[in-house]
Amino acid sequence: MSPVSLLFLLVMILVGGGVAYAGDHIGRSIGKKKLKWGRLRPKHTAALGTFFAGMLGTLLTILVLFAIAEPVRVWILEGTKAREQLAVVEKNLETKNKELSDAQAQTEALRGDLEGKEKTLNQTSKSLADRVVSLKNAQEQNSKLTAEARGLLGEVRTFQGQVGNLKGQVGEFATQRDKLQTEIKRAEAVLGSRTNDNQELLKRNLQLTAQEAALTRDLDQLTKKFGSLEAEYVRLNEASKAAEERFNSQIASNQADLRRVNEDLTKATRELEAQRERLRQAQASTEFFEGKIGATRFNSLIYNRSDELSRTVLRDQPNLAEARNAVNTLIQQARREAMQRGAASTFEGEYAGLVPENGVSPEAQLNAVINRLVGGKEPRLLVARAHVNSFEEEFVPLRLDIFPYEKVYDKEEVVLTVMADGSKDEAAIADEIIKFVQQNLTQKAITDGMVPALGRDPVIGQLSTLQLFDMVSRIKTYGRKVRVQLLASDDTMNGDPLRLSFRLRP
Repeated sequence: MSPVSLLFLLVMILVGGGVAYAGDHIGRSIGKKKLKWGRLRPKHTAALGTFFAGMLGTLLTILVLFAIAEPVRVWILEGTKAREQLAVVEKNLETKNKELSDAQAQTEALRGDLEGKEKTLNQTSKSLADRVVSLKNAQEQNSKLTAEARGLLGEVRTFQGQVGNLKGQVGEFATQRDKLQTEIKRAEAVLGSRTNDNQELLKRNLQLTAQEAALTRDLDQLTKKFGSLEAEYVRLNEASKAAEERFNSQIASNQADLRRVNEDLTKATRELEAQRERLRQAQASTEFFEGKIGATRFNSLIYNRSDELSRTVLRDQPNLAEARNAVNTLIQQARREAMQRGAASTFEGEYAGLVPENGVSPEAQLNAVINRLVGGKEPRLLVARAHVNSFEEEFVPLRLDIFPYEKVYDKEEVVLTVMADGSKDEAAIADEIIKFVQQNLTQKAITDGMVPALGRDPVIGQLSTLQLFDMVSRIKTYGRKVRVQLLASDDTMNGDPLRLSFRLRP
């Protein structure tokens, strides 16, 4: 038991004794003086004085405690209402603690997923580094093959020049040989007179023939060497081309792998950033609810879960701009309503809005709703509702619901039928009709397809006082039981107010 309760009991006991003593003293004084009040005898007057003195003392005690003790004042003024509010607050606190546990579990799951993504990113980065090293090795090998091919090409060109020179020398020797043979033929005609000259010419011819043979051998050797060098050049050229093709293929493959790795890296980076953003949002949401639970859960409840804040109608086949404008207008109306109810704004100045849910950001939720609306062939009813129980001085999380916007009642269609007894008095007739309408009209309208504004007026469709007075007067004129048909005054869509008229059927 608290010290305040003990003090209250002690004071009441002491005051009760004091009041009893004072009352007895006052009663005895009145009795001794034999005072009378009206037709009462002195002893009865004394007893009445004792009663009023005790009552006055108790009243003064309660007033003093009411003035100086706040718990006593709260208990006297609120009483059962305070206990009921405490029960509601405790229930809401339990719900929020469960939501906080779920949010913490989701945060841990996101952290595990983030660690897995970072591990995959590290493996991808290591694979990319290995591919870059392989690409550098292939580039160095191709450079070596290119240098060797260039060296062999220089040697081939040198041998080609030497072969060209030898061919020129062989041509000159052949020309000289032809000249000598011509001279030999002329000399043979005058062989007798020029025998010595002929012998010298023969010797010269033999020398030239020997030189020609030697040059021919050298030419054959150079031709063979040129052929082998040319074959080697062709082989090296083909090897260089093959190496270049392999290098280009390796380069293309490495570039493709590099692009693929870059794409994977970019995708992994984006996914990592998305995971980090979801983690930040989850942490922000957790911090928000942790900060608000202790500060606001003892304030008055302004919205129950699924209570409506605002609604709007979107016509058929809207484009992206029209759908986005309708959703933004709906949210702005909900924020104004939340501000008027006593909600608190965030540091961004918003009183209500979407919050992260299951790792989905508010922007993604908003875009998903807009995409559902774009191009729809039928009109839709958009309703913004409280996502959780919300209290004063607290931001209000929203949920956006979409319903088909369709006709429920035609004009003068019967909504509900009431049996009324015209033989009763007018008050009884009115009471009978009102009770029946309150018990059945709302449920009937919801069953027919009306979308109620939860958290606002619990009754869908009402009769005005003038309509009710006119109806009761006309029923009274029948003097017996009649059927009262409640009709829709106009063509009524499921999101419109239900305006009623009536018709009597004997």
